[in-house]
Amino acid sequence: MVREETLQVSGRLDAQDDVGRQLGLVLQQSVDHLVAHDLFVDRVGFHMLVVEALGRERVELHRREELYRGGRPGPRIGGRTVILVDDGLATGLTARVALRHLRLRAPGRLALAVPVGAPGSADRLRPEADDVLCLHQPAGFRAVGEWYDDFGQVEDEEVLTVLRGFGPPSSSAPGSAT
Repeated sequence: MVREETLQVSGRLDAQDDVGRQLGLVLQQSVDHLVAHDLFVDRVGFHMLVVEALGRERVELHRREELYRGGRPGPRIGGRTVILVDDGLATGLTARVALRHLRLRAPGRLALAVPVGAPGSADRLRPEADDVLCLHQPAGFRAVGEWYDDFGQVEDEEVLTVLRGFGPPSSSAPGSAT
């Protein structure tokens, strides 16, 4: 069995005037994938907000992919079991976009694992994945961050330290396909 730890870099599209208001999410591989939050699609001015946010986020995604992957290509997904791990589900938008993006790459099996989520959020994602595991869906759920002692922004150096802990890419592991 070959185990390949990697990451999918994604970015939230927040309204510039309201960082807490998520407009959508963009994923960058060779093609940008954008899914807008349903609540904002019909609002006047939505198009310009997305265009502005998408431009800002593309630059940041490219920077993070280059830094975190160190020039290595993205993971091979086709035919493999992929487990997407997220810190939690509020609306589920981030997970939905990531699952759809991964599904386009034809994994053999696709699973989502999260520690906490709003009631019903995991159920709404079941059509997107083969398996969905959400450990805790408390009735009084308000935000993912309230379930963590420290929910601060993860800095680049922290990400790089964790990635270095995995060692070299597993493409050279015995039995792996190149």
